[in-house]
Amino acid sequence: MRIISLLPAATEILYALGAGDDLAGVSDDCTYPPEARAKPTASTSRLPDDLTSAQIDAAAGDLHRAGSVYHIDRDFLRAAHPDLIIAQDVCEVCAVSSAEARAAADDALCAAPVVSVSAGSLAGILDSVEELGHHCGREDQARHLRSSMQEQLAEVANACGALPRTRAFYIGWLEPLMCEGHWVPELIAVAGGQEVIGRTGEYGVPVEWQAVVDAAPEVIIVAPCSFDVPRTLREVDLLETLPDWRELDAVGSRRVFVADSAYFACPGPRIVDGARILARALHPDAWRSPAPEGAMAVIAPGPHGRSQWIPYR
Repeated sequence: MRIISLLPAATEILYALGAGDDLAGVSDDCTYPPEARAKPTASTSRLPDDLTSAQIDAAAGDLHRAGSVYHIDRDFLRAAHPDLIIAQDVCEVCAVSSAEARAAADDALCAAPVVSVSAGSLAGILDSVEELGHHCGREDQARHLRSSMQEQLAEVANACGALPRTRAFYIGWLEPLMCEGHWVPELIAVAGGQEVIGRTGEYGVPVEWQAVVDAAPEVIIVAPCSFDVPRTLREVDLLETLPDWRELDAVGSRRVFVADSAYFACPGPRIVDGARILARALHPDAWRSPAPEGAMAVIAPGPHGRSQWIPYR
C-alpha cells in the first residue's frame, strides 16, 4: 500500500504495526519514530517557529479563522498516488482535519479514501490501533499491539489503583492557562490520580487560576500540547507570576513536574509510557521504574524568587 499519514499518532501506530515502509508521505509533525523524519513531507504547519505560547494561541486562531493552520501539498498528493490518506477530527489546530484532507485530495484529483482516526478516550485509542490494522492489512499485528498496550496499562493500574487518589492538575497550555481533557484524565486515573480540573472526553479549555488554587492539587503536571521538556522550560517562569503560586502544596512539596507532552497528548502507543511517567510522579513509592531519558523534570522553588529545575528519573 501507499499511505499518507497527516496525523503523528497514526504514523506511530503504523510503525508499531510494521507498516512504516507503506508510508509514502507524512506531515512535518510526524517526528516519531525517528525514521518518520526521512519520509517525504505531505503537509506543513503555517505557524512560524519560536513563538511564545501566547503568540501561538493568537496565530493559530487567526490561521484557523482564515482557513487552516496547515498547508497540504496538492502537487505531492497528485504525484504520490496514495491508496489511503489518514487525518483526524479531534482538533483542527493540532493536526490536519479529514475535511481539509478530502478537499486537498479533490483539488489534486486524488481519489484515495480519507480515514479519520479520532480517538477521544483510552478505549478509542485502542480501537484506532485495530482500525488502522484493518486498513493496512495488519489485523494480527494490531490485535497483538492492542493486547500489549492493555496489559501494560493494567500493570500500572494494579500497582497504583488501590492507593489513595493523588489530586493532580495537568496543564495543557501555559498562556492562556488551559486544562486537558480527552483521555488524559483517564491516564491520570490509571496512574492512581484524580484530575481536579479537566474532564474525560471533553476538550481542554481555559482555566481561571483561582479555580486551580481552590482545587488544591497535590501534583501539577506541566505538559503543553506539542512541547517537549526544554521547550516548556523556556516559559515555565510564567507560573511564578500566578497569584499564590508558592502557597500551593504541590509547589511547596516540590511536586510540580514538566513533562514531554508526546507521551500524553499523542494518542498512540507511547501513552503506555505516559501512564508510567504519571505513576512515577503521583506514587513514586509504588512505581519506582525510572522515567524515559529526558521525559520529565521537577520544578523547585529557587533563590531570588525564581524556580529551578532538575531532571527527574
